[in-house]
Amino acid sequence: MHAWSKDGETRFRLMATGLPPNRSFGAHVHTGRCGPDPRASGGHYQHAGTTGPLSAREVWLDIVTDDQGRAVSETTRPWTIVHGAAGSVVIHAATTNPTTGAAGARLVCTDVDFGE
Repeated sequence: MHAWSKDGETRFRLMATGLPPNRSFGAHVHTGRCGPDPRASGGHYQHAGTTGPLSAREVWLDIVTDDQGRAVSETTRPWTIVHGAAGSVVIHAATTNPTTGAAGARLVCTDVDFGE
């Protein structure tokens, strides 16, 4: 996972390997760090002061793996993550529900130092 911020906007890029092939997964920036309990990573980061649908307030990086279990996803947000307000990216078992943001069980978590 990489995140680049410039001029008040952030570009996010998730690269994954070793996942089941030819499947779709949800992926989001979460508020906490990873831990032994999948819930340790907290909820989805929601950018304060941003209005509109969840997809505008959160960072969704849903992926589709190729036949070797690899995937890449990118998105850009017109804001930067508040320092210390997010700590990980979680890959979920299902793709993101556009209304609720839910994406199923947490399968993989990786710590990310956003804004540092």
